[in-house]
Amino acid sequence: MLLVWNLGCEPANRPVGPEEGAPLPVPEPAAKALADTARALPAVEVRRVSYRLGFFAVDPAGQAYGAADKTLYRIVDRGNAVEAVYTFAEPIQGLHFLANGCLFVSTDHDRWSPDTPCRIYRSTDQGRSFVRVKTLTASCALWWSFASDQYNTLYMGEYGPRERGRSKKVWKSTDQGQTWTVAFQAPDLDGVHIHRVAVDPYTGDLWVTNGDGAHGATYLWPGGSGRWFWQRASQATSVVFTEEGICWGEDTYEGTLTWYDRRTQTYQKTLQANREGNYGGSVYDMVRGRSGLIYAPMVKYAEQTHRPSLWVGDGRRWKLLLDLGNKDGKYGGFTQISPPDQWGYLYAEGYKIKDPN
Repeated sequence: MLLVWNLGCEPANRPVGPEEGAPLPVPEPAAKALADTARALPAVEVRRVSYRLGFFAVDPAGQAYGAADKTLYRIVDRGNAVEAVYTFAEPIQGLHFLANGCLFVSTDHDRWSPDTPCRIYRSTDQGRSFVRVKTLTASCALWWSFASDQYNTLYMGEYGPRERGRSKKVWKSTDQGQTWTVAFQAPDLDGVHIHRVAVDPYTGDLWVTNGDGAHGATYLWPGGSGRWFWQRASQATSVVFTEEGICWGEDTYEGTLTWYDRRTQTYQKTLQANREGNYGGSVYDMVRGRSGLIYAPMVKYAEQTHRPSLWVGDGRRWKLLLDLGNKDGKYGGFTQISPPDQWGYLYAEGYKIKDPN
C-alpha cells in the first residue's frame, strides 16, 4: 500500500538557463507535477530550467557541476544558468569529487564497446586542467561507478560489456589516482558487470552491487578491509544511506524501492510503483536532501509503456512528485539526480528541485 505524502509543487515561472549560444538542447514541454495539498507538509519546489545536463557532482563547498556530451559545466546563479568549464575529446560518462575537492572525470565513446577505452582524468583546480590517471580497456566507469570516503580513498567500478574477463573489478586508490589496486572481483561469468559502488558514511562500509538478472548480487566490505560478504540477491543500481537504514533502488521493471533497517537487519520492499498506476522502471540514482527526504527517479526504455516518474519519501513512505509523461518508442525519465548544492537545490535533466531544508 502506498502511503501518500502531501508535498506541494510550484511550476517554473519562466525559462532560465545558460547564456545564448550555449550548446545545450531546448527542453521539451513541461512535465506534469503531481502534488496532494490536503496536508500541511513542506513544499517541494520544482522548476524548469532551459539547460539539460547529466552526470552531476557537487564539490565539498557545494558547487554543482554537470555534463553535456563532451563538456563539463558549472551550475551558477542559484541554478538558473551554467558556464562551460572544460571540453574533453570524448563524451563524459561520470564525475566524482573527493572530500579534498579533487575531481575525477571518466570519458568513453561507447560504454558498451570493448573496442573504445574509458579514460579517467583528475583535476586539482576545479576543472581548469586535467591529467589522465587511468585507462580502462573493455569496460567503463559511469557516475555510479565512483565512491570515496572521508579519507579520500577512491573506489571505481567497471561497467559495460558483460562477457567473461570484462567489467568485473572495483579499483581502489589512496593517492588520488596515482596508483590503483583491485578491491573487489565479481564472478567471472558471462552476463556479469559491476553496478553501484558506494561508501556508507555512517560506518565506513563499502557496498558493491553487480548485475544482471540471475547474477544480481549485493556485497559488503565492512570498514573497507578484511573479507567481503554476500548480502542479498539483487541487481540494485542506486542507494541512499540514513542514520536508521539504507534505501536501495532496484533495476527492475516494477519500480522497486527496498528499505534495510539497521536495527533489525531486515529488508522490506517499501514501494512497487507499478501497483500505484502506470509507473515503474529502473531506479538508476537516488539522493537525500538536507531535509532528509529521499528523491528516487524511475526511467522507461523505448520498448516500455509505463510513465517515467520521480518519487519522494523517507525510505519507508513514498509520494509521487513528478509524472514525466510517456512518449512511445523513446527513452524517458531522469537517469541521474544531483546531491543538494550550496543553495539546497537538486538537479535533474531540465529541472531544479528545491529541497525543503
